[in-house]
Amino acid sequence: SDSNKSLSVIPYLMLSTSKGLLYELNLKSGEMTSSLKVFNQGITKIKFNHYNQSILAISEDQCFASIDVTNIDDADVENCSIQNIFPAYCQEILDIKVTSSSNFLFSSNDLGLKYYDLEKKSTQIIEGHKDFIMHIEYKNGFVVTSSKDSTLRLYKEYVSKSYTSKFKCIFSIKGHTEAVTNSALITKNSSIIVCSGGKDKSIKLWDLTEKYNFIISEILEKSQDDYYN
Repeated sequence: SDSNKSLSVIPYLMLSTSKGLLYELNLKSGEMTSSLKVFNQGITKIKFNHYNQSILAISEDQCFASIDVTNIDDADVENCSIQNIFPAYCQEILDIKVTSSSNFLFSSNDLGLKYYDLEKKSTQIIEGHKDFIMHIEYKNGFVVTSSKDSTLRLYKEYVSKSYTSKFKCIFSIKGHTEAVTNSALITKNSSIIVCSGGKDKSIKLWDLTEKYNFIISEILEKSQDDYYN
């Protein structure tokens, strides 16, 4: 389940099931108020897209669906519209992060970070890790990936001359001795801090502010396209 709405304003929780249904749960009454059939197969993940008030759902056979929930306050989920269903991806999807109204990042049980464009229906593969990416964190144009190869990577998003988002790996972060399973990213007051946890039973805090500012000074001496390419 995934809910990014304030419970004091909207007391509902969206739940997904193995029968391909989205359920709307009233948190005050504890009752299922309505349902929406999305897939014939089960739903494995749902993410709320706050950029355009929609829900991104993923099925057991790795299809994507975008559901418009703009009027969820006034209507039951069964009256919401399924905007698009996109073709299946060939591998199991492990994690997903929405980055804009029409784009999201995802990882799967093959190599590479994937960037999907809903409008163009195209996937950009961002290479780097030597094993599966288990978790993705996105904030303010920065991406942190946590991998089974025991490293993290920090990527910076920029817009190319063709107005397409690109991602450049700024740092490869090493320190864990086993798979890194989760991370959190803080980008506040020009600081870049990453917190990570892994199967080595450790939690680590990485302050990347000074190193990042040094790299930025190099970028400013060149055009972004020259540097990132």
